[in-house]
Amino acid sequence: MKKRISVVLAVLCLFLALTGCSNASKKQATITVAAAASLKNCMDEKIIPAFQAKYPNIKVQATYDSSGKLQTQIEQGANVDVFFSAATKQMTALTDKDLVTKDSVVQLLENKIVLIVPTNSTKGIATFQDIVKADKIAL
Repeated sequence: MKKRISVVLAVLCLFLALTGCSNASKKQATITVAAAASLKNCMDEKIIPAFQAKYPNIKVQATYDSSGKLQTQIEQGANVDVFFSAATKQMTALTDKDLVTKDSVVQLLENKIVLIVPTNSTKGIATFQDIVKADKIAL
């Protein structure tokens, strides 16, 4: 997780350097981040606070939704500085329309499905094939 946070912070720092914002500036700046809803917790609890601690003169305004809805908002002119999509499909569509600079697209994160079983479980669930042994499944 720390590695992911540092990569995201590095990208945000690069963005700010390219737009002329710096920590030395006394003027308050705001950047708008649109991110996939699956990133809300890590963005709000870790990444944005870490970024704002390093750059207190820069306010991060975040919005979360499905990547497809965020893509549509950007296509309709939403003022977004940084876009974190959950899939490459939306990024490709935006770069094809020249709404995102192709060279600025970086694959930082990925979603993975995981199987979580209580440590005291006696059901013998060790793989996804064993999921039929479960009494309850949560998604």
